[in-house]
Amino acid sequence: MRRSCRSRRWMVAFRRYEEEFRGYARIARKGNAGPFLAPPTQGRIAMRNQMFKRRFLLTSMLWMTDRFATRIDLKDYPAPADRPYGPACGMLG
Repeated sequence: MRRSCRSRRWMVAFRRYEEEFRGYARIARKGNAGPFLAPPTQGRIAMRNQMFKRRFLLTSMLWMTDRFATRIDLKDYPAPADRPYGPACGMLG
């Protein structure tokens, strides 16, 4: 059974998307802010609170987070002319 042209386009698009984001996603999966934002002990809660009180440390932490979050270039793909997006056709976009 042959796959339709549309099916092949989706497969190619997904493969390209995966290649584009693979490195970024691999690094993002390693990061986990949970233990910092919700520490398990009183001592770590106090340490976290002190970091938030010190402007230099907070600014540095936010700068590093922003630098990581914006390290990827997102390509702009125009919507296909034959497939309009929007509330009128039942799709948000």
